[in-house]
Amino acid sequence: MAESDDHAVAFATGGMREVTAVKLAAFGVTGPVATAADHTFREHVVREAIHQAGAGFDRVISVGDGPWDVRAAVAIGSECVGSSPAPFGPWFPESAVFASFVDIDLSADFTLVALEDVVEPDAFTARPAACACWN
Repeated sequence: MAESDDHAVAFATGGMREVTAVKLAAFGVTGPVATAADHTFREHVVREAIHQAGAGFDRVISVGDGPWDVRAAVAIGSECVGSSPAPFGPWFPESAVFASFVDIDLSADFTLVALEDVVEPDAFTARPAACACWN
């Protein structure tokens, strides 16, 4: 994915910076990285990664492996793709879960849509004083 002029790739993780650097280096992966060492709340970590990737994107697709990633995508208004068989919840369509990044069709629309009679996750916005990025 990173080898295209059509898009940028950035990494947002709830992990610590040093551990993340080791994991990415083991696979020869480079790019902007935002971690829990930077921010307290997942949505802030994702926003930081997007900021590091640049500006002017027509769309943002968040790829995650758990329901916390879906909540962050809802909070920032991005599309979302699941990358594991984790129980994302009934509001997350199975058609948006992939076993491999190479299987993701970037021309598809991964906007989360509330299903009838199913409550989608609430967007959350952290209290400004609770994250160092607000100070």
